[in-house]
Amino acid sequence: TAATYWPTKSKSAPKTIAVVDKGLFACALVGTRPDGPGVVVTLRNTGTENWSENDVDLVYSSGEAPTAETRLDLPGNVPPGGTVTFPKIDFNSGRTPGNSVWTLYNNAEAICSFGI
Repeated sequence: TAATYWPTKSKSAPKTIAVVDKGLFACALVGTRPDGPGVVVTLRNTGTENWSENDVDLVYSSGEAPTAETRLDLPGNVPPGGTVTFPKIDFNSGRTPGNSVWTLYNNAEAICSFGI
């Protein structure tokens, strides 16, 4: 599909951009909570497909790096509408919340990215 938008600071013609429909695999960050210098992350499956523990991983992408694991396996299958909580992601003390970007992948396809 495609969408049309108008540049905000220009009077030029509208541009068309591609919009990827990720309805099958999609996620939402439900919340984070501090755990010492680390963070516990909860995600919701907002798509229409199961997340398989064999295919879906949470992977560090950029920003402030964790002190340990940079790839976390899905702890179990997650049905559409279900949630999953990843155990504590460790950081050095004094980190700035939101400065570590993580991406949820189904095999090699990114489902969603967010800062924690």
